[in-house]
Amino acid sequence: MPLSERPREAVRRSTERWRERMLRRYAPTERLETLDLDNTRIVLQRTEYIHWSRLSDARISAKAWTIEREKHKSESCLLILRNSSVWDAETAHQMLDFNQEFSVLDADGVRLRTTIRFVKGDDGSPAKNVVEIPTGAGETYYVDTYTYGFIWSRSPVASPIGEPATYVVYDEEGARWFAPDSRVGIHTLELVDRKSGLF
Repeated sequence: MPLSERPREAVRRSTERWRERMLRRYAPTERLETLDLDNTRIVLQRTEYIHWSRLSDARISAKAWTIEREKHKSESCLLILRNSSVWDAETAHQMLDFNQEFSVLDADGVRLRTTIRFVKGDDGSPAKNVVEIPTGAGETYYVDTYTYGFIWSRSPVASPIGEPATYVVYDEEGARWFAPDSRVGIHTLELVDRKSGLF
């Protein structure tokens, strides 16, 4: 059933209130460009369930991490937030359980925001998650992964490498890197040379 604008707006408002509360509590003190990430650690600060409907107990999960310097506990250099994404969800099931948004905030505000979208396979194609990664140079990369939670179907065979690939990285021109399925949990990326057709 398609998702109407009313629950989208309810989740958006609840999420924004939660984000503002996290920003007040863990206000970042550094700028991303000048932060030396050596001797820092990522600390999970909060795992919360945000109510978005007054008529039911419907809730969405959200998490907040801080990046702290060694020996400077509780000083938030950067703030990382993860919450449900409502902007690209077609159904409530997708919005609440699958689509996610990550944001990195520094003292100047949001510096990076990316989403993970769940794409259900059609006509026998496998289900996948799509991560959209914009770069500072104006390029955008997309990462498809076929190992989300439960195994709905086998990973697809990537024709350039002739075997199933767990991860596929694309840019605007097409597939660039593949990580073949691995039974031992170790993946290697292989670069596709589009001009020669070689790796």
